This record gives sequence, structure tokens and C-alpha cells, in this order.
Amino acid sequence: MYLQNKYTLWYYKIIENSKNRELNIYSEKHHIIPRSLGGSDDKENIAVLTGREHFLCHLLLVRMTTGKNKFKMLRAIEYMSKIPKKIKIYKIHARHFQYIRSEIAKTPVPDSVRKKIGAANKKLYADPEYRKKKSEQIRAFYNTPEGEIVKQKLREANTGRRPSEETRAKMRNRIITDEYRKKQSEKSKGRIQSEETKRKRSESTKGRDNYWCRGKSSWNKGIPNTPEQNAKASAKLKGMKAWNKGIPASEESNLKRKAKQSNIPKPKIECPHCHKIGGQPAMIRHHFDKCKFNIIPT
Repeated sequence: MYLQNKYTLWYYKIIENSKNRELNIYSEKHHIIPRSLGGSDDKENIAVLTGREHFLCHLLLVRMTTGKNKFKMLRAIEYMSKIPKKIKIYKIHARHFQYIRSEIAKTPVPDSVRKKIGAANKKLYADPEYRKKKSEQIRAFYNTPEGEIVKQKLREANTGRRPSEETRAKMRNRIITDEYRKKQSEKSKGRIQSEETKRKRSESTKGRDNYWCRGKSSWNKGIPNTPEQNAKASAKLKGMKAWNKGIPASEESNLKRKAKQSNIPKPKIECPHCHKIGGQPAMIRHHFDKCKFNIIPT
């Protein structure tokens, strides 16, 4: 389990010295073989150490292990150095802190640990109250000067980014289930965007050929779909029901649509038979073929 090196010898020397003494000062219990490495809570596996000795033993354990075990020992010493100030009895030096952080950065996270972290996060985010709390924290951060700097860096990093061919292929071939559509619909229900958000989105997208292209032309602009692509799209849409099929529009929606259409000026056209000029809908309804055989007085 432990490497045969000088650090292992020093470690066991501290453990041996702790067995034949009585401490009248602050002390802590230390697992000789840590529980994360399979050690037990038996008396034979416990050593009573001073706070300084306990910290040094955990520093030595990092040098005595490799792989997954080393990752666990690095996390243990990191947590020991983060004890709240009011009960902190370890004085960590800058060189030790630098060593711990650099070793953590170099040591890959084991897959088992990743799975545990993922499962724990899923459990947390399943709680609506927790999600709401995290959302409020993130929004509060983005409203600070530091948050504005982060947002600017994200904008610069994402500017001009284009998905790879592999990503685009995955997006084209993904299957969107009815369950997924239902979830997305429920998420967006009742969500009202502020006027400021609408204004910002409008300003950011003005003059762009495509929103996602960030000012550049879309990658498929001017390229017609192949017959195979059209056939795939047609087959995918067959049998799908429109989300609003059978749902009559509300009175408010009808009024909004009428108000919008009434403000749009109708194109003027001229009848080739009677030479009258008027709005396109009315002219098509009452002129052209209907006045084709009318005798126009001279």
C-alpha cells in the first residue's frame, strides 16, 4: 500500500514515538492506515498525536502513496488546511500550500470519484429550492464588477466559435423525444422576459445573418439541401402533431395579431383592365378577372 521510501520511515517513526507517552497538551486521534484506504477504527489502528504531528503525518502520506490513494491523501491534507479560523490549530506554510495545490493539479481525478461527485450533484439539483438558491447566487454574482469581467471573458472566448463537423453531425442525428419536449415546455411556462432583456437581445442580434454565427455568415448559407436531407426531414416530421393543434387561440392573442396586422401597410397594385390603384387584398378580390370583360368608357 505504501511506497518504501524515507517518508514511510519517518511516518512510522512518528507513530512509534506516540505509543509510549502521555500527552498533557492538545492532541488528536490519527488513523495509521486511513479509513479511505481501508483502515478500521480499531484501537491498534489509532495513534494519539499532537496537532503538528498529525499535519506532518498527512503530508508524509501524500509522498508515500500513488494513483487513487495519493489523490485521497491530497484531498485529506487540503481539507485539514481549510479548518475554520476559530478552531484552526495548523499553521500551513506557503511552500506546503504550493506543493499540495500543484500535486492536486497534476493528479487525475479517478472515475469512481467523478461518478460520486456527479451523483451527489444530481441529488442536489433535483431539489427545486436548491436550484432556485444557486440561480439567485449566480445572478447576484454577475451583477457585481467581478461578474461583469467574467461575462466579458466568456463573450470573447465564445466569439467566432463554430461547432465541429462531429458536433453538427450529432446535433442532426439526435432524437428528440416527446418527453424531452414536454420537459422543455414546462420549463419555459410562466417565464416572462423583462423589457431590458428583450432590448439587449435585439441590439446584440442586429445586423447579423445568423445569431449563433456572431456576425459571420451561416456556414450553410447559399447551400441548398440535398434530396437525401429533404427526405430525412420529411420522414422525421411525418406523424408529428403540432403542439397547438386543436387549441384555439385566446382572445388576447387574436387582438394582438389584428393590431399587428393593421399597422402593416398593404402594397398598392394597379388593375390592368380598369387602371384603378388600391390595396392588394381588396384589388384581387374585386378587380383583375372580375372586371376583365367590363367595358371601360372612353
